[in-house]
Amino acid sequence: MATVSPAYTKNDLFHIVIFIVLFSISIQGTLLGLVAKKLDMIDENGNVMKTFSDYSDEMPVEFVKIAGMDMPADQAGRKSASASIR
Repeated sequence: MATVSPAYTKNDLFHIVIFIVLFSISIQGTLLGLVAKKLDMIDENGNVMKTFSDYSDEMPVEFVKIAGMDMPADQAGRKSASASIR
């Protein structure tokens, strides 16, 4: 009866997994552009060189100023943890 060494089987399994991963990446990478065009997900007028950090200048940052809060006279000057909530 012929047997196979466990070391050979482990090495063979490694090569099978690497082949499946590389094959999957090549198929997905090849089909990504074609599927994106077919589903109309490509903006022909968009600037490809624009990165995510470039979008920050399009939305202005606004800070909210909190004006004085009306507090009951007995709670003025106390920390919020010790203030009673009504």
